[in-house]
Amino acid sequence: MSAAEREKWNGIYASDRQGERFSGPPAAILDWVLPLLPPAARVLDLGSGPLRQARPLAAEGHLVLAVDVAEEAFRRAGASPPGIETLVADLDHWRPEPAAFDLVLAVHYLNRELAPRLGAALRPGGYLALEARVALPQPGAGIPAHRLLPGEAFRLHADLRLLRFEEKADKDEGLGRYLFRRSR
Repeated sequence: MSAAEREKWNGIYASDRQGERFSGPPAAILDWVLPLLPPAARVLDLGSGPLRQARPLAAEGHLVLAVDVAEEAFRRAGASPPGIETLVADLDHWRPEPAAFDLVLAVHYLNRELAPRLGAALRPGGYLALEARVALPQPGAGIPAHRLLPGEAFRLHADLRLLRFEEKADKDEGLGRYLFRRSR
């Protein structure tokens, strides 16, 4: 990720005067995965931003490593509660520890080059939970790089077993939720 991209995200979080990125419920994908996690699971939250997913995971007793390029998101989120470690890192270059996590979580964060390393970061039996915008093909329109194509998540994570998914259209945009598991 370029310095310009880092500055862009720091600017987005700094200019969020109403706290819209900091409020609201956690992503619905957590409802799918929370009941499956072992006690004190190790969780990697990629592109975590203001800790909206990390906080409820830590409240359940899980140990969360929240990684984001924008230090401003962590600053604005305030002090991390027990169970959350924050790391400012460029996810284009940072590498997760292999076989270290019970859950890798990415909500509205897409990095196709990182995809093969996500499965490798899971412990045997670990889960990969994704929630992302899905581009709906429009005649004559390109697909934005930060959106998945319908079904693309299956190809990106073909090394993992798909447990559950949904891809829903909402006007000109879609939302995808995907839950994968690494073999034991």
